[in-house]
Amino acid sequence: MEGGTQLTELARRANITPQAMGELVDDLERMGYVTRRPDPEDRRAKRVVLTGRGMACVRAAFDTIGEIE
Repeated sequence: MEGGTQLTELARRANITPQAMGELVDDLERMGYVTRRPDPEDRRAKRVVLTGRGMACVRAAFDTIGEIE
C-alpha cells in the first residue's frame, strides 16, 4: 500500500462510480485516514495512500477478523 492506488482503481474494485469513491475518499481524507499524493506514472492522476492512522485501523481490522475466525 506504500505507493497507493488511483481513485478510479479503488472505484473499480469496490464496484462503485468514481464519483462515489471520490466522496468516500474526501471523507476519509478529512478524518485523517488517507491522503492524496501525485501519481509518479501519470501527472494528471493522484494516488490515495493510507496515513499512519489509516494503517493502524487496517491492522486493528485484521486483528479483529483473526480473533473472530
